[in-house]
Amino acid sequence: MALSATEDPVLLGTLGALERGGFAAEIWDEDWRVAGMTDDYVRAATHGDPEVELGVGLAALSDETMAVRGRWPGGPVIESLAEAWQRAIGYYASTGADVEALRAGSAPGLAGLFRDVTPVPMPSLWIERVQIRFGTGFIHNDICCVRLNREDGTFAGVASVLKPALRGAVLAMLALGDERLFERQLRLTRPTRQPAAILFADLEGSTALSRRMSAADYFALLRRLIHRIDTCVVEAGGIVGKHAGDGVTAFFSPVMPDPSPPRRLRPFGWRGSCPAMPGLRRGAVASTRTTWSCASGCTSARRSRSDSCSPQDVRT
Repeated sequence: MALSATEDPVLLGTLGALERGGFAAEIWDEDWRVAGMTDDYVRAATHGDPEVELGVGLAALSDETMAVRGRWPGGPVIESLAEAWQRAIGYYASTGADVEALRAGSAPGLAGLFRDVTPVPMPSLWIERVQIRFGTGFIHNDICCVRLNREDGTFAGVASVLKPALRGAVLAMLALGDERLFERQLRLTRPTRQPAAILFADLEGSTALSRRMSAADYFALLRRLIHRIDTCVVEAGGIVGKHAGDGVTAFFSPVMPDPSPPRRLRPFGWRGSCPAMPGLRRGAVASTRTTWSCASGCTSARRSRSDSCSPQDVRT
């Protein structure tokens, strides 16, 4: 649910629409105070930690706001954010707002932003790029800033909508992934100690198999196999760790599953089939290396190079 510190109907309506659309966004009012944040914005900034302070209602450039955002696990690099603010202050001045009051309430380290402020007509929309902390590294977010007006045309505030600094085609490829997997990964961004089971799996006899199949058939088989193993892992409430050649690593933890996942793994040592891939069976998931082989015997020397096996032939 979106967080709000405003009663302005324009700001509330915009915040509600962005929340319903699943956007990561925040709203600043005409006095450049943080008027609201969508739930997805909060989750991105805090990495899902409910104990992190957000600063809704504070002046956007205040010392307190800088301290709050400096503690966000997914917060902005202040130097990067200041570059965007440098342009925005000129836009803000053009609305007839009190720039001196904004300067007086700003953090000391941001005083340089107010040197030689020249009012520049605020466009209906402009784009900024800001560096964001993520774990031990950094990523970039593109911010689409939209001017908000009241019915009489007066300035009401600004909506800032975030997206990763990736092209639309790349984002479309990410959208093909399983949303449940990404949601579980988001819950594990904070380092903690927790019980977990680890699954290691690879294709048994893959070297011999690759010599007896054409390259196209072999890699087509691997793609189908890995895709269906991934499906089994996600359906069972796990996270796919990584792929290495024909191998896959997966993790299962009580803190990761969705509130009502379709299926849970049973205690360690359980063996069962995977409905997503007939013939594929799961072995123990704790401290056990599981291998997959082809039931049709395609690893034997008798198979010709032109032969191929189907995913239905794969088994433990």
